[in-house]
Parts: sequence; structure tokens; C-alpha cells
Amino acid sequence: MGEDTADSQAGRNHELGRRVLEVVVIYDDLEAASRAKQSLEALPAGAAPASTFSTRLWKVELLANGFLREQAAKEAAAADIILLAVAAVHDLPASVRKWLQRWSECRTARPCAFCLLMGPKARRSAEEAAQRAALEHLVRQGGAEFFVGVCRTPADALIKAPPLIPPAALDRLFRAPRLRHGTGGGAARA
Repeated sequence: MGEDTADSQAGRNHELGRRVLEVVVIYDDLEAASRAKQSLEALPAGAAPASTFSTRLWKVELLANGFLREQAAKEAAAADIILLAVAAVHDLPASVRKWLQRWSECRTARPCAFCLLMGPKARRSAEEAAQRAALEHLVRQGGAEFFVGVCRTPADALIKAPPLIPPAALDRLFRAPRLRHGTGGGAARA
């Protein structure tokens, strides 16, 4: 049998009347990817009736390649939720900043939640606050809502934290008109 791709799964969910939210996760290490996964699992179930997530993962190192960075920016521009899961903002590589700029240029005018999820290495400093403010400005300039989560304890403690995306914002994503449909075999990308 063939592999079950995200697009074919999206097609089946669309046929079943489920809402498929496109999620792009940019992560710097396995711990960050785990925090991102737990964040998605912790979203309020009541705010996401009959829905699923189609998740695409991008390791930060891959963004150093211009072709892959462009692909990741286009996928993120078409996403409903973007999770940037990194240890800290103050040391983001230049490739991530270039990806953010390209994402901002590719964005369309529709609801999107951009979530910065930082790990225990995030510092409480003026430099970190300035970098976070600059990131928030770029994200809001790109027309997305900006949310921040900081995990100062082991990743499993995140499950007990409040949801990264508030229920009202998540509800806006589910109710937003879709520019594309997951129909399997290659969904159209905005």
C-alpha cells in the first residue's frame, strides 16, 4: 500500500467534514519539537470541533539552504498556525530571520496564529525582550496574531500550562474562510 501523506489525509478529513488546520513547525532541536507537539495537543478540544491538524516540520538548520528556506516560507504563508519552537530568541540564526522576512512577504490576508515557543534557555534580559519585540512587530506586520510561550521546566510540564493559543483566537482560525481545500494528491497552496 502507498504511504499516507499529509495531503491524502487532508483529503480524507475534508470528505468527512472535518476542518483541517495547516500547521508549520520550525524547531531547533528535538526538545523544541517535543514542546511544539505538546502545545498542539494541549489546545482546547472544545475550540476545535471535528478538526485535525496537518503538520509540516522544518528543522532550523534546513533554513540555511535558500531553496528549502523558500519552500518553508511558502508553506508557512499558507498555514493557519506557525510554531517557532526555539531555545531562545536572542540567538536566532540569520537564516531564520531571512525565513521570517520571506514568510511576511508571502502572507495573504487571512487569520493566522504565530506562536513563539521558547525553552528553558530563554533569558529574561533586555536583549531577549528587544528581540522578541522585533519578532512580534514583524509577525504583526505580516498580519498574524502573535503568541508567546516559555517553558522554564522540563517539556512535560508544558501540558499543565494554559494553551498557547487562547480559545477565542483558535476559534477565529476555525471559522475563517478557506482559500484552499485539502483534496488529496496535492492541495493548492496560496
